[in-house]
Amino acid sequence: MNRERENINLVCLFKGLRRQSNSPEVGSYVDLLLREPFSLATASLKAFVEQNRGIKQRYNIEVLNLSDNGDGIIDSVKFDKVFIERILNNNPVAVGFSTYCWNIVATIEIIKRLKKIKPDIKIIVGGRYASIELLERVPNVDFIIRGEGEVPLLHLLENELKNKGIKGVSLKKGNKIIDGGNADILAELDMIPSSYTSGIIKPNQVNMMLELSRGCMNNCAYCSWNSNKTLRILSYNRIREELMYARETGVRHITLIDSAINYKEELLEILSQLVRELGIKNKIKFTYNLRYELINERQVKYLKDIPAFQILIGLESINPNSLVNVNRRVSDLRTFEYVINLLKPICKPSIGVILGIPGDTPEQFKQTIYYLENLNYRQRSSIGAVLVSLLQVFPESNIYKERARFKIHTFSEGVPYLKSNISWNTKDIVNTIRWVIQYGEKSRLNIRGVEGDYVIEDLQKTLEK
Repeated sequence: MNRERENINLVCLFKGLRRQSNSPEVGSYVDLLLREPFSLATASLKAFVEQNRGIKQRYNIEVLNLSDNGDGIIDSVKFDKVFIERILNNNPVAVGFSTYCWNIVATIEIIKRLKKIKPDIKIIVGGRYASIELLERVPNVDFIIRGEGEVPLLHLLENELKNKGIKGVSLKKGNKIIDGGNADILAELDMIPSSYTSGIIKPNQVNMMLELSRGCMNNCAYCSWNSNKTLRILSYNRIREELMYARETGVRHITLIDSAINYKEELLEILSQLVRELGIKNKIKFTYNLRYELINERQVKYLKDIPAFQILIGLESINPNSLVNVNRRVSDLRTFEYVINLLKPICKPSIGVILGIPGDTPEQFKQTIYYLENLNYRQRSSIGAVLVSLLQVFPESNIYKERARFKIHTFSEGVPYLKSNISWNTKDIVNTIRWVIQYGEKSRLNIRGVEGDYVIEDLQKTLEK
């Protein structure tokens, strides 16, 4: 007699946001994220574990991307009882949550309510906020997966949701934490089937996301993303499969979510060749991150073949003391200026700047903005936008572990924005945010908040309470 399959839901919560642009076309970068948001992470987990015949016979795995009704503020997802109804609709034996700063508060509330309604349901938490601290703080969580989730989730399901010393899976037994450490990584990214060609995700024409590589060669203290330093890229044939899907389904924009697409020139060469081979140069545009210190003329040659909607480059600050504090390579401004000028004919890059780095000051932050404005003038408008973001201190990041050293205080719930540190008090932050808004109105630079044009104003109101 065949055993009835049990249901498992993989859930990610999203914030309903208001549009920045009325354009019927692509619109702004934030607009790309508004339209039917989805988690590539949960889709990749499903695609990977369902290759296992035994798991597919035992479990029916469903991906749920749930959005709140949106109140126009980019902050945290609002809890909605509809989330509970959607999650319990198929009577799951387990629910896995992909956590981020914008959804952790609502996720914890959902977990508490799920356990109250169905005490035997297993709760698995992964993503940026999957930490030992969360396991200690939220007793309703059964398993935490840190690092890449594919391998530990596979082993957890193979063991029928019982942890038998699985690397990467942590749990609580009584008052004792069993720390499984970070997960083993996949040797080859091609081991994860495409979430698109397998039918798990059907993106609309402007918000397709692709992960062509994993691994980051840097160790920025404020970042908890892509912490493994083993760089792996998809094969030529696999990237071709993804781009053919995009072409055949009429996709017009792809966000490459790699930490940087130019760590390996091989990846740029593959993309360049496939754009030409598939004839998509005038059909699809890409948004991607670059490490400017690695760019050379050969890379620029490849980039010219890859049509860009937005190129993102992190400068963060021109203050060497603050960059050292967050383990960022000290900026070689001559190289930076050379690269910005090289990229100008391809796409004027958007430059990331962080407000609130320990060791920086309001005046030094302003010097970074003045420098970029002067550069933009000298190079006759070479910068597309300056994206200002207030420092966020994520659990599992190195700066979080050093918060006592830098006297860091952040918001306790939702997005972990900075309140104060050794060189910024709350008043400094409020006044500098106000200055950014006022200066941006008269500057020739397109100065924006990375989360949206209005997030700085919303944060200012919060800080002034």
